Amino acid sequence: MSLGFSRGLLASEAPARHLAAAKLGVFLFSLVGVLYTLLMVAVAALVIYALVLAIIFLRLRIEELKRGQEPPLR
Repeated sequence: MSLGFSRGLLASEAPARHLAAAKLGVFLFSLVGVLYTLLMVAVAALVIYALVLAIIFLRLRIEELKRGQEPPLR
């Protein structure tokens, strides 16, 4: 049990250093959250870019293969 709870202190009566540590923890947590969000947005953008390139490449490749086909025998 911590001293704050054993003495019956409320959260608002916590020492200032605990409040500063809590604020720092919230700040770091939010900073990590923002950085993680930016990283995920960048990864999603790269995935979409790769899919668009793959679709363009495949469409061009299919057209090239169709041009290279021999006409069917009759």
